[in-house]
Amino acid sequence: MKFTEAQLEKAFAVLLENENFPHHLGETISRSTDEVLIEEDLQKFLLTQ
Repeated sequence: MKFTEAQLEKAFAVLLENENFPHHLGETISRSTDEVLIEEDLQKFLLTQ
């Protein structure tokens, strides 16, 4: 039996949910296509580069 990408994604989702990080499908997140999910993280990353 092969371990597929879908199975890997599901395994990570379950692990994150066990740590109280909810999983949401990207298509269900209400945002524009050019909007980043965590703006503060992006700013920190860009400032350190």
